[in-house]
Amino acid sequence: MKILVCAKQVPDPQAHVEIDQNGSLTRPGQPRWQMNRYDEFAVEAAVAIKKARPGVTAEVVSLGPPRTAAVLERAIGMGCDQGAQIITPEGLDLDARRTAACLAGFAQGRGYDLILCGVMSEDAMQAQVGPMLAALLGWPWATAVVALELDAQGRGLELWREAEGGERHGLHAPLPAVVCVQSGLNKPRYPSLSNLLRAKGQEHARVDWADLPAPEPLVQISGLALPQRTRQGLFPQGDATAKAQALARILRDKALI
Repeated sequence: MKILVCAKQVPDPQAHVEIDQNGSLTRPGQPRWQMNRYDEFAVEAAVAIKKARPGVTAEVVSLGPPRTAAVLERAIGMGCDQGAQIITPEGLDLDARRTAACLAGFAQGRGYDLILCGVMSEDAMQAQVGPMLAALLGWPWATAVVALELDAQGRGLELWREAEGGERHGLHAPLPAVVCVQSGLNKPRYPSLSNLLRAKGQEHARVDWADLPAPEPLVQISGLALPQRTRQGLFPQGDATAKAQALARILRDKALI
């Protein structure tokens, strides 16, 4: 059985961002880049299946500029067997459809039985790449998965996915399939030193994104703007008694007490 994990490199969510005069997003300084947190759960799920079932191999692929090699090294450090990079130029921003098309072109014909993705990326938060990837491959898929295991025959997956209102839906998905995992599925392990050393010395497969099918984008960002302030905070002045009286007056005016 062959598993492929799709892992994205994202900027630190706490990094400072600005919008320049052209309406483009910029990150001053040298932001720290890391593996998308949701993809860590996908890597852990692949490694857990690999350790539980003999004959399972787990590979990881990341799409982005050369710095995404750090994502592959972390995934291999966690227990994946090998990694591959789909190289894009620095600064190239692919929409969900083009990203899914590149991943589908890479996966096609490589004999994967299961593709695992995080439910969304921390920077875009669109949750579109996984379902689009499945559609392009013609595979069954499930999103927001919080529990999964192989069935007794190893030819399908028993899944539980999170739904609105706190509900959970149980599903059976035949393989091959694409599964987008939610946080809480597991607890991602720390990379081991021996695996990290192996990852540092391992040669990753490299594919140029231009050699893969990448249709024209369906979505283009025309500009960005910071949200405008619509409310003004109130800071009562005076001693504790005066502040309490001011707060009570505000609550009464709003019919909250």
